[in-house]
Amino acid sequence: MKKLLSLLSVLTIGGSALPTTIACSSYEKEEKLNIINHLLANNLENLKRSKREKINYKKIIVDLNDIDDKSQIRSLLVLNNKIYFTTINGKMYEYDPQTEKNRFVVDMGGVEHWSTGIIFNNKIYIASGAKSLNNQKVYEVDPSKNYKKAVINMTNISHSQGLLFNNKLYFGSGDHNVYEYDPVTEQQKITINANSTFRTSGVTLNNKLYFVSHDSKVYEYNPTTQQQKIIQNLDKIRTSGLVLNNKIYFCSNNEGTIYEYNPQTEHNRLVVKIGNTNSIWSDGAVLNNKLYFVSDSKVHEIDPIANSKKTVINMKGESHLRGLTFNNKVYFASTGGNVYEYDPISGYQKIIMNNENVGFISNGIELNNKLYFGTVDGKIYEYFDFYNENINNLKKDLNEKQNEITKLKTELENYKNEFKKISMKYVSLDQDQFLKNMDRTIKNIEKTQNLYVSKINIDIRNN
Repeated sequence: MKKLLSLLSVLTIGGSALPTTIACSSYEKEEKLNIINHLLANNLENLKRSKREKINYKKIIVDLNDIDDKSQIRSLLVLNNKIYFTTINGKMYEYDPQTEKNRFVVDMGGVEHWSTGIIFNNKIYIASGAKSLNNQKVYEVDPSKNYKKAVINMTNISHSQGLLFNNKLYFGSGDHNVYEYDPVTEQQKITINANSTFRTSGVTLNNKLYFVSHDSKVYEYNPTTQQQKIIQNLDKIRTSGLVLNNKIYFCSNNEGTIYEYNPQTEHNRLVVKIGNTNSIWSDGAVLNNKLYFVSDSKVHEIDPIANSKKTVINMKGESHLRGLTFNNKVYFASTGGNVYEYDPISGYQKIIMNNENVGFISNGIELNNKLYFGTVDGKIYEYFDFYNENINNLKKDLNEKQNEITKLKTELENYKNEFKKISMKYVSLDQDQFLKNMDRTIKNIEKTQNLYVSKINIDIRNN
């Protein structure tokens, strides 16, 4: 009671008879709102500036010529915020983006090193292949100790990336076998035996493994029963397959035919044909229920539900690499020396890296919102899209400011209601002007909030 009477005792003499405490508090809230709006305006202007100036960059972070290793960058892997790359002659290096320095890790020996490798339990598993040197092995590498050991011994080279399932590793080999390695027991065994080589990396679906042999047979392996079987005998399949909505999709060198295999019905069907080439080697990519495959120097987007296709990237050269998806965009590197970006929302393609007609040969990776690709002439490129990063930061900042604005609106409504209760219960006041001012303030808050959301959404769509 004393608090309310004290509040009412502080009145303006001029005419509107407003409780000064409430008026001051509402003024402070409006000032805070003005500060928030100013910050939002500055952030939006920064976003527009970065769009006008098209702020993004690419740079060479590694050049093997600088470290006297004239070789190709064969694989890129990310482990503990560092990049590990191998050369075709079997050497592994580490690059630290924080220090921008690289160091030698291990030498796996030999030549014809084609495996891209896989990460498991803070270790790298990668196949080395040199038939002339009797060095057909899968190595386990511990970068923290600069240590390697052979964990799988094969009788021919392996092009397989490696497949991880239930804490075990699987590698296809040129000796017609798929090998399993268990890091717990440190034992290897053959899980699939075929009449042709395995150059693909395999896929997993519903607790089963699927590998394609070079004679285009698709093998299914059940780790529970330890049984293999041929589920499909297709034509000129050279890719590992893509998994989408509990089905597997394969791209054939026979007119670029896309096949769908359904494990539940054990049947396949033809989806579309995308070209006439005999050199489809890219494993493709999956994004937002669409498939992306490369054929005839083009990247095609396939909708398996509509059985439709469309060309989304026209490239120089071909692509023998997996596609990379990042921030709802698709990236493909080509033998013609370019890395291409496709944005399904805008429908636009663009070149983000160019290596002066010397091709890219390693699958791309992402680390800390930056993309990395390796080249035939021993370089690693880094790409960073500043504009896209600014959009993400602005969205995050906008969300935080919207929460603050919502809180301010609630507080102003509470002040308004408190004023009503006090003026009606204890004294008759001319409150019309005050209430109108409060209503106007709240409407201005809502208008400002909607304005900035609209501006940002429009600017993002126009990018």
